[in-house]
This record gives sequence, structure tokens and C-alpha cells, in this order.
Amino acid sequence: MDVIINTRQKDLERALAGDDQIKIIEAYLALGQAYLDLKETTKAYTQFDLALKLARDINNQPLLSRLLGLIGICQKQLGNYEMSLETLQEALEIAREIQDTRLAGDAQFHLGALLTDMEKPLEAVSYLDNALAAALQTKDNSRKLAVSNLLGNIFLGLESIEKAVENYATALDSAKALGNAEAEAASRVHLAQAFLADEGYEEAIENFELGLSIADRDGHFLIELQALHGLTQACAGVGNTSLASIYGEQLVNKTRHANLPAKELSAIQLLVSVYHQAQNYSKAVPFLERAVELSRTVNDDNWELKNLVDLGTAYYLTDDLANGKKTLQDALEKAKHLQQDHEAAFIAGRLASVLADSGEYEDSNQLIDDTLQLAEQLDLPLLKGEQLVLKAMNYQDQGDLKHSREALDQAIALYQEIDRPDLVKGAEMILEQIK
Repeated sequence: MDVIINTRQKDLERALAGDDQIKIIEAYLALGQAYLDLKETTKAYTQFDLALKLARDINNQPLLSRLLGLIGICQKQLGNYEMSLETLQEALEIAREIQDTRLAGDAQFHLGALLTDMEKPLEAVSYLDNALAAALQTKDNSRKLAVSNLLGNIFLGLESIEKAVENYATALDSAKALGNAEAEAASRVHLAQAFLADEGYEEAIENFELGLSIADRDGHFLIELQALHGLTQACAGVGNTSLASIYGEQLVNKTRHANLPAKELSAIQLLVSVYHQAQNYSKAVPFLERAVELSRTVNDDNWELKNLVDLGTAYYLTDDLANGKKTLQDALEKAKHLQQDHEAAFIAGRLASVLADSGEYEDSNQLIDDTLQLAEQLDLPLLKGEQLVLKAMNYQDQGDLKHSREALDQAIALYQEIDRPDLVKGAEMILEQIK
């Protein structure tokens, strides 16, 4: 790209040596665009601003609108949204005055993108609808692709699935017309994500598979990852956990081989959720062990805590009580260190269950008492009730039926207070067995 910058600078020097203002403006514009492509926004801004001054001097309206649009993009990238909004609106006003459909469409597209970033989606839609109309009028598939994709994203965020599907389908048609395989694969994935959001699993699977096929064939790796992620979710959604786990394992392997730890952690979490759905907890264990290791490698305390909890739970569910105890103890210490009191309370409750199943009733009861106190402080009535029932079971296993009944009576009263008749019924059934 340095070659391009050098070429554009030489072009500018030659233009400045003459007196053709249009050529000078175009040379500034070309150099600015080259900097913008390199994401050197400040340098790009400088070139566009110099060109803008000349365009104002000669009152060239089309160039004014075009340059204001580019300056608005720079201002947005530099984080000055309000200034960008004013600049882009000026670009739009000029384009409308000279009745230039393409320039007006471009300004409205960038206004829509800016308002989307400003979290004003409904305002963005009105501009983008006009931008799409302009692209359709000029039969410009590149612009139609960009606008319809952004509209699809907005409507998906607004949970307006039908409109999202409509716009992603338009983007797909535009990508096909352009012969752009990457855009076609991306549009297939976007369309599939819209179907997935509405639990249209079969349509989602079909489009994810088509997107995956194109991305795999043409080497569009990130789109391939998105498709595999979606296929894992969609197959799990229809209950096909065997196929979901195959796609999920592919996703984990690809992120691992590409040395993308953050994406691998996310992929592991998705795969583990599939194994949990299938109640195949033993399969989850090695992946969660890897996730804990990765979390520590990237120094992400929150990921480490979550993966420790999940790993400790998986050990517990596979009757590996020793590892379950150790891992949950590590998780509890981590939660306390991070001052995440709610998480610490729930981890302590789970650890108390592991200790009980290990026959360590005294330690379990002590931890239950600590958890009950914390649950009271944090207003966690369901956790408090759960711990009272666990304490009752511990007393029952120890042959202390009096204290077992007292704990269950407290749990029943609590469940009645929070209007949970289902939990009242369960606790009453346990109490009946003890009596």
C-alpha cells in the first residue's frame, strides 16, 4: 500500500504544479481515499479538508457533496458523531439540490450507518430506506448490497424478523448479481441467523449449510466460523445434538488451529451447552479443562471463573467428586477475589452439594450456613430455599430427623412466601417421607 500512497502523492505534486483546480481536488481526494483505506483517518481527513476548501472556492456542488460525505465518514471514525451528523446532512442537502440520486443515496447510507452506531435504529431506517430506493433506481448492486445488509442487521436487532429476512434476501440477490462469492456466503449466513432468531431451524440449517459450502470452497474463514456456529445452534434447536456436536467440534478445532483463543473459548461454551442438552457431561470435561487453561493464558478472570464453575459442575455430574470439590473450591476463591458476591453464593451452594455427596456432612452444613447468610444479604430466596432442603437431606442422612423436619418447614414457609407452589409441593413430599 506504500506504493499506492507514493503514487498518489506524486500525482498530487504534479497537479499542484498546474492550475487545474479540478485535477488538484481529485488528487487530494485520491490520496485521502488511499489513507482512508489504510485506516489512517487523520491523514485522510487532512486531504479531504484541503480539497473541500478548493471545492468551495470554485463552488463545485457535486465535489462538495462527495467530499463532505468523506469528511463525515472520517469524523465518525474519529468518534465525533455530532459533527459527523451535521457534515453528512450538509452533503445530503447539496445532493438533493443538484438532484444527484447517487450522491444523495450515499449520504443517506452513511447517515443511516452513523445513526445505527448512535443507537437510533428507527431514525436510521428512514435514511436507509431512501438509500435503498436510490440504489434500486440507479441499478447499483454494490450499494444495494451494503444498504440491504445494514437494514437487515437493524431489523434483526429490533426483532422484526420478517423485515430482516426480506432485506437479507435482497442482499443475497445483489451478491449473486455481482458474482461476489464472499458477499453471497455472508448473506446466506445473515439470512440463516434471522431464521434462527425466529426458531425457523430448518430454513436456518439450509442457509447455514449453503453459506458454509461457499465459504469453505473459497477460503472465507471468518464466514466459515459463523456458519459452523450457527449450524451448531440450529441443529441443537431441532434436537439433533449428535450433528450439533459434530459442527461444534469442527468449530472448536478450527479456532484452535488458527490460534484464536477468544473465539475458541466461545466455541467451547457453545459445544458444552450441546453436551449438556444431550446430558453427555463426560464429553464436556476435556473441553472445559482446555477452556480453563485458555482463560488463564489470556488472563481473563471472568472467563476463568465461568469455566471453573462449569468444569466443577461437569465433574460433579460425572461423579468425579474429588475433582468437582477441588475445582469448585478454586472457583469460590476466584469469585471472592473478584468480589462477585452473587456468583460466590451460588458456587458455595453447589460446593455444599458436592461435599454432601462425598459424605462430608459437617463441612457441607457449615458451608450451607454461610450460604444461607449470604443468600439473605443478597436477597436470593430460591438459593436460600435450595440450601434449606439440602441441609434437611444432610440431617436425614445423619439420622437427625428432628432437625431435618425443621429445615424443611423453613423451606416450605419460604416457598409459600415467594408464591412457588411447585417448590412447596416438592418440599412437602420430602417432609412426608421423613415423617
